[in-house]
Amino acid sequence: MYIPQEIKERKGTWGGRSGRRTIPEKYSVLSPCPKCGKSEKEIEKAFREGSIDKEKEEKILQRLKEQGLFSGEIVTKIKN
Repeated sequence: MYIPQEIKERKGTWGGRSGRRTIPEKYSVLSPCPKCGKSEKEIEKAFREGSIDKEKEEKILQRLKEQGLFSGEIVTKIKN
């Protein structure tokens, strides 16, 4: 379930202080995935940390080596 970002206003009474604060967006998993069979905890971990696509990394490294721009290890963080 997706909970969008919110902006809440706070109105103070002492000194006329008021302000806004932003509450970040949230994701909550309600059930395991019916397609791949992953549990709720595994899906939440993937949302928090992301996953690594090895094939995409290899293509990027190969292209950089061909151009002579490779200078170390590249780590991509792809959210599924």
